[in-house]
Amino acid sequence: MTATLWFKFLPRKVDIFLWRLRLESLPVRWNLSARGVEINSIVCPVCNNGVETQDHVFFGCSLASKLRHWHKLRIWLNCSIPSFLSWDSFIVWLEGVRLSSISKNRVIASVITLLWAIWRFRNGIIFNVSFCTISSLFDVVRLLYFRWIKHRGHLFSNWNLWLSMLL
Repeated sequence: MTATLWFKFLPRKVDIFLWRLRLESLPVRWNLSARGVEINSIVCPVCNNGVETQDHVFFGCSLASKLRHWHKLRIWLNCSIPSFLSWDSFIVWLEGVRLSSISKNRVIASVITLLWAIWRFRNGIIFNVSFCTISSLFDVVRLLYFRWIKHRGHLFSNWNLWLSMLL
């Protein structure tokens, strides 16, 4: 098991989200059902196709795969990030990839931000709260990441420079 990743530029709630993701303890339908919580269905509420496990939500659901958010992340970072089936497969790839530490941290933080946005979008569907539209989800990822870096890391203050950031 890899060590928990903590990032000082991420909001604490996102670090806790990541910690819970790593422990496979996010309240997805499969986990809730396994803990004895009565729920009507364990089918994914986003795509209605497949059991809602953590890996399904972030790597298998149509929200994560068919809508090409991962592809957009690859283009934005100018990095050949492979497709993943789970958080563990991402960590295994990350441990073996040859990138500078700055580039690796950008990839990690970008992936975490994408996972957070997917999680918030999924919760918005379940709880009938508008977070954003599917088509604007990736723009939200870039905006969130920019805000976190700007206000916590003080590395970027120019939005246009941020949008053009490459590895």
